[in-house]
Amino acid sequence: MTDSTMATQPSQTKHMLLSVTGMSPAVVTETLYGIAQRKKAGDQNAHWPDEIRIITTSDGKKELINPSEWQGGEKNNVAKRIQEVCELVELPVIQLHDEHILVVPNANGKPVDDARETDDHEALADFITTVVRYFTQDEQRWSIHASIAGGRKTMTFYLGYAMSLFGRHGDQMSHVLVSKDFEGGGFFYPYQKDNDSYEIKVNGKVLDSRCAKIELTDIPFIRMRHQLPKVLTDDMAVRGEGEGEYEYFKAHKLNYRNLVDLINLGDQPSEIRLHVDLIKRELVISNKYKKLESVSFKNQMHWAFYYQFLLDTNLHSGNRQDYQRPPKSGVDSDNILFCMTCSTLFDLLNVRHSGNQYFETLVDVYEGRADVEDSKLLEELSNTRRSIAYFLNGKRKSKEEIKKMDEAGKYGNTLHFEGEPMPEKAFDSFITGIRDSLREKLPDNMVGLLKPSLRDTTVDIEPDDDIEFKEKFKSYLLGVKPGNITFIRNVDADS
Repeated sequence: MTDSTMATQPSQTKHMLLSVTGMSPAVVTETLYGIAQRKKAGDQNAHWPDEIRIITTSDGKKELINPSEWQGGEKNNVAKRIQEVCELVELPVIQLHDEHILVVPNANGKPVDDARETDDHEALADFITTVVRYFTQDEQRWSIHASIAGGRKTMTFYLGYAMSLFGRHGDQMSHVLVSKDFEGGGFFYPYQKDNDSYEIKVNGKVLDSRCAKIELTDIPFIRMRHQLPKVLTDDMAVRGEGEGEYEYFKAHKLNYRNLVDLINLGDQPSEIRLHVDLIKRELVISNKYKKLESVSFKNQMHWAFYYQFLLDTNLHSGNRQDYQRPPKSGVDSDNILFCMTCSTLFDLLNVRHSGNQYFETLVDVYEGRADVEDSKLLEELSNTRRSIAYFLNGKRKSKEEIKKMDEAGKYGNTLHFEGEPMPEKAFDSFITGIRDSLREKLPDNMVGLLKPSLRDTTVDIEPDDDIEFKEKFKSYLLGVKPGNITFIRNVDADS
């Protein structure tokens, strides 16, 4: 029973063998033979591949297409050996085309020769992860059988880890075990014939290929796909007409190190550094050394609301507003969170307001009476109006009411107000909106830290009889260390 037992595949799903190879291309045919053995034994999860992709270096590709004498020379071209093993196990022949052999490109887009430099290994990580991400993006199109039997140790690690990051239930991973005497150049599968004879030369020795044993070992792996940023599990950009897979992979390369650093940073809250650009509505996430990711907030109301929690988190206990979720009965219009959110929104829109008339000015913004000069902000505001209505605890009037108001020469988007502003439903909705914006670009553990949540805080209590003590309670904060948030007007893209 394999790691993917109980996983069902839609009938239209095609199956792919994805392998990494170095200077020993036989792992491909050995894996195919192992899959066929499982299938013959009745394993429901043993899917015969429709296609193959091989990730390798430029030296590895030479061994696949024009094998060296150590590998037996031209007769051991891997496409030819694949055809032979397919015919031997009496399963559909798999065509291996040149474009299905994916040579890892370096940082400059040139093929990696033999992966002996540090930069080459960085390139391996990025490319392998990109390929796995691409073929796992569509649940219906491909199921993946990843073979980690070949290639350099780093290649097999990166393929295995990429499968952990992006693999789905139904995807599989395996290693192939071969009889000791048959490990090496010249052997490709049991019952292999050379010159119509089972006697083949392996590592300089003549052996009977019928004596070879192959065992395909299933590798269980933890699937972390659901913890990744949404942008990485959504469908990638559509390939352009005539654009090959290889060119597409080079153009849409994922930065493996940055992703790993970001996930790891989510387990080190004290190391998180945030740069907040109010006007650009951008949150930049960094560690002590470099920028890792940025999140933009499209909804102006959500951003203005979130900004208050960023400000409060950066203060030490005793100086905070210690925001709470509103009670079901609602809150007064002079509630500090309501007022500060309005004030921030007005700053974003460059809208003036008089004294404490936050409610009235926000209604003017909603109804289009406020003077917003920036056309882009005005256009974006149209997508924020629903959130403003929610925040005001109002609903748009019916079409009949709007028609009557229009006939009377009044603006037709006036609201019905249902109680005090910022009810609990608006508070909860805005927190959810913030979470969804963060999820677009950040892994789950980081989202959990940067979403406003009830967290422990302490306040110094006035001493009584020379005894000092602190009171503990909870308020809505981010899980970031005070002082680690920088507020700026603009963020340098390379900061």
